[in-house]
Formats: sequence, structure tokens, C-alpha cells
Amino acid sequence: MNHTTSEQFRFGFAPKYKSAKGEFVLNSSFNKITRSYQDFDSYSNSVGSSQYDSRSVNTDGYNKYEFTQSLFLFPVPDITFTT
Repeated sequence: MNHTTSEQFRFGFAPKYKSAKGEFVLNSSFNKITRSYQDFDSYSNSVGSSQYDSRSVNTDGYNKYEFTQSLFLFPVPDITFTT
């Protein structure tokens, strides 16, 4: 009686730029998912259905500063958009 179906598409890339004092990395991804639900409602004695669609874009960029070979600094902003 109860049934769930999910379908997902995901794509991403992570380019990296290296310099003498560190490196800059940008992680990016796109995600789209569709979920369908069918479930039995005992109160109304019927089967209900729902469908949810979601998209998200994620970016994560950071710059690794190398002060010495054993001392690094990672300032990290993180941005996510979801619709």
C-alpha cells in the first residue's frame, strides 16, 4: 500500500589553483530530486499521493594560506541556494 519513489540527478566540479604560498579551491555542485509518495490514510480509508521537487546549487570556495610547511590558514565561506 505505501510506496515511495525518488529520482535524483547530481553534477559537480572542483577546480584548484595552486600558487607559491598556497592554493584556492572552488567546490560547486547542482542537485535535483523528485520524490513521490503514495500512502494509505486509515482515517479517510483512501490512498493519498504527494510529489515533491527540489533543486539546489552549492558552492564552497576556500583559500589555503601556507605560512610554514606545518602552519596553514583556511578562511571558508559557504553559500547554498535551494528552491
